[in-house]
Amino acid sequence: MTDLGNQAHGSFLEQKQKHFDRLCRNLSLEAGLRESGNGYAIVSAGADNVRVFFEHEHGLCAFAVGAFADVKALCGVEELASRFPRIRVMPEGHQRLDLEEQREFLEARWADLQVMFSPDHITSPRPGHGTEQRRRLLIASGSIIVVIAVVVAFIVIKANNKPATNSSNGPTGSALASVVSKVTNVPASTLDKIGDGGKSFTGKIPPVNGGTPLTSGGKPEMLYMGAEYCPYCAAERWSMIVALSRFGTFSGLSTVHSSTTDTPSNISTFTFHGSSYTSKYLTFTPVEMQTNVLDQSTGQCPVLEKPTAAQQALLTKYDAPPYVASADAGAIPFIYFGGKYLSVGATYDPTVLNGKSWDQIASALSDPNSAIAKAIGGSANHITAAICKMTGNQPASACTATNQSLEKSL
Repeated sequence: MTDLGNQAHGSFLEQKQKHFDRLCRNLSLEAGLRESGNGYAIVSAGADNVRVFFEHEHGLCAFAVGAFADVKALCGVEELASRFPRIRVMPEGHQRLDLEEQREFLEARWADLQVMFSPDHITSPRPGHGTEQRRRLLIASGSIIVVIAVVVAFIVIKANNKPATNSSNGPTGSALASVVSKVTNVPASTLDKIGDGGKSFTGKIPPVNGGTPLTSGGKPEMLYMGAEYCPYCAAERWSMIVALSRFGTFSGLSTVHSSTTDTPSNISTFTFHGSSYTSKYLTFTPVEMQTNVLDQSTGQCPVLEKPTAAQQALLTKYDAPPYVASADAGAIPFIYFGGKYLSVGATYDPTVLNGKSWDQIASALSDPNSAIAKAIGGSANHITAAICKMTGNQPASACTATNQSLEKSL
């Protein structure tokens, strides 16, 4: 690889040792192909169904992936990451994923990649895959590139299937922190003014007759089961976060949007995947079962989190008549309040959020007269009332007179 030049070659070896070699150790990958040419170098390693490529061109490095038997990469890791809402990709022209984030993505998604590159998903030849055609995107202060091959087998990456520019996965950094702060710190006085939300609240939170008790760590447990593609889950997460923030603290919340092919589409929201919640009053267990990106080969959104057998049993037993109509059995979102109450579907009309950014929604929560605040706040108050029944009306800062009065309507 002397044709790279001593300085470029040294940079490649340094980045390879720091990121690629570390990935190989962490995943026990088997080293494989090496290639070099005029201004570029490629090394790869793989295991089972997946091969990871570490590519260098004119001083820039990036990870890419392909099937184990492939000699050329199929897709850059950042393009993969943009299809998984856990990794938030910034708009064009801004800093994107660095090599460390690309490596972390591969390690976190290794099991998913094994499925995507399995023989069940790759069943036909990929014309042109062996060609040298590539599109290069400069990233991260000129330090990284993303390699996107012309043909992608396991996930369709076509211009007409890419989300529009208004379908980004939302704010990051200080902008994200600002949105989270607004949603998790809605004043009690504002929520009390909203009360039951009036006609904005359209849901039901009925009691569970002989419900299976649900506890964790000696505390009552609230179980949520939903999916990132689901617009009704998108709406309900705003209310859940407002309500649950009165009893504890979230960390690691990130923003996504609902599916761009569902109706209503592209609702700005959060995801609970990758987040955590702490409270001395209750345990909150979220299960985001699928992503928000349709796999054209299957017609389904890929699995994100798999429910336990016990969680699936609760969904099967209670997300069914008499609690919901037969035609709605299995609908999401499904919320199970410790065996005392349950909620199925959105508790307000999600179209009130149509076309709104994350910050616009979060900012509207401070105005009790806004349509968004009445919808989200009214729903949050009903959820708060159900949680208060779980916690014995503790703490008093959450279980205000307004919410205790709503308990009677559950």
